[in-house]
Amino acid sequence: MSKLHKTITLLCALAGVSAALTCAAYAGELGTATVNASSLNMRSGPSVTSSKISSISYGKEVDVNYGEGDWYNVDYNGKNGFVFADYLTFPEGGGAQTATVSASGSLNLRDGPGTAYSVITKIPGGTQVNILRTDGGWAYISYGSLNGYCSEEYLSTASQGESSSSGGGSAASPVGVVRASGGLNLRSDAVSSASRITVIPNGAKVSIVGSSGEWYQVEYGQYKGFVSAQYILTGAEAEEYAAANSSSAKAQEIIDYAKQYLGTRYKYGGASPSGFDCSGFTMYVFGKFGYSMPHSATAQSKLSYAVSISKSELKPGDLVFFSQGSSAIGHVGIYVGGGQFIHSSSPGDVVKYDSMSSSYYSSHYVCSRRILN
Repeated sequence: MSKLHKTITLLCALAGVSAALTCAAYAGELGTATVNASSLNMRSGPSVTSSKISSISYGKEVDVNYGEGDWYNVDYNGKNGFVFADYLTFPEGGGAQTATVSASGSLNLRDGPGTAYSVITKIPGGTQVNILRTDGGWAYISYGSLNGYCSEEYLSTASQGESSSSGGGSAASPVGVVRASGGLNLRSDAVSSASRITVIPNGAKVSIVGSSGEWYQVEYGQYKGFVSAQYILTGAEAEEYAAANSSSAKAQEIIDYAKQYLGTRYKYGGASPSGFDCSGFTMYVFGKFGYSMPHSATAQSKLSYAVSISKSELKPGDLVFFSQGSSAIGHVGIYVGGGQFIHSSSPGDVVKYDSMSSSYYSSHYVCSRRILN
């Protein structure tokens, strides 16, 4: 047991039963895992801004204590710290177990194992989460950057013998991160003249499943193809670049870019700084960050790489869609936070902010989509 676990156990014993329930979130090791990156940074906290304690070489084994968002707390060579979860491989059956939320609507994520505990957030049905441990009918899980408890009854796990995507299994594919400011072409073959399948955004993670000369064969969501290896980072460098280009950092970058066009006139069919219509504006802004989008609000609402989210789950950088006239979806904007969105409004108007709660937009709201990683 690590010094951290001994300290937590002592604190729990001194603090009594109620504190022990809280401390339970940190108790129980997940097992031993192997580093699958050339050099993996161990940090003092679950963030790339936390100070680096040491680097762990490829193939070294670490003792994994618990998960926190995209990070694991580990013990290695007498030291305790956090490492990026994607760069650890667990033996079959080890590590966090992948499960799917089977609730028909959404599932409450709570800060303790019981209905008396506060709801942290609601997880949509069909969402994949990682089970870190179970506790009397309740599962302690990792969901995005959040950890908490939910009823085990509404989680569907992979069948016996299947390896979990989080643990990686013994045959886990190395993870790479795209470093290409305008996005990276995914091609049908390992030559630059091959047809383009899609564009992978800067900062996106891919699974490297093979190589051919100076090309990697990768999987990205539902797509599989080839990318130039020079634009793929691996190991500790990938860890830091991915975090620096995380969805929150990228969202702010996109919003800051969009803001410079405040006051630009509305132009039907426009998709340039000389004038935008609504989907032309979103297409132009996101296109500057490597996202390929059609010039249509309806088509943008059906992007294959977009995730459907509820209005209550909106985060900066999400796309928001509204009905307009006879169109079920006829307008689109970019959510900026605080109940506001930025959009190219309508003929005779300009690019501006509007409130999601205004009488017009609240009554015409249709749906939201998340396209950032």
